[in-house]
Amino acid sequence: MVTRVMALRGGISMPQAAPVEEGTALLSNDLETLMLPPGEVGTAFASVLQGGTGVEQAKLFDLTAEPLLENYGLAYAQKVQQDLEASGQQSMVFSDTVSQGEQRPTALSTGVGGALVATTLIEQRTLDSAGGRYKPEATGLVTALSGLSGQQDRIVQEIAHQILFFVPSKSDDGAKIQVLGVSSELVGARN
Repeated sequence: MVTRVMALRGGISMPQAAPVEEGTALLSNDLETLMLPPGEVGTAFASVLQGGTGVEQAKLFDLTAEPLLENYGLAYAQKVQQDLEASGQQSMVFSDTVSQGEQRPTALSTGVGGALVATTLIEQRTLDSAGGRYKPEATGLVTALSGLSGQQDRIVQEIAHQILFFVPSKSDDGAKIQVLGVSSELVGARN
């Protein structure tokens, strides 16, 4: 059964695989020998996505030219708010929250002591008329997923980010958690 499908990033170096004779092992989500237990990686990255590179958790990740941070979460929320103000629709309120999805993260051993961790984050984007005269409009994918069309008092969109991380061992001094691959899709909409 496939639970996550994601595209690997170009230009990355995949961690060494476990030896063939050993194979990989499914790791516990509370494993303490890694820089961060696998079950906490998604929550930590959700904090970075929602709060930006200034949050405490950001120091755990290699965020060099990270497209998720440029196109989702805090960056997206700031862009929408600027666009609303520039268009004179500042009475609408936009909020963006990111959290670990309900599906349990999957952690696999590697040949270098770290782990591959696959997890799903849910980004919830809410555009609310806040009782003003400007109202968000349901079109395209939002209409296809929700059945809503035209102006609404509020529109909530859910985007699933399926992410593959490499989490180094605690003994890898100075190493950071890397994003190896990601797929982001609009998976829900409602009012």
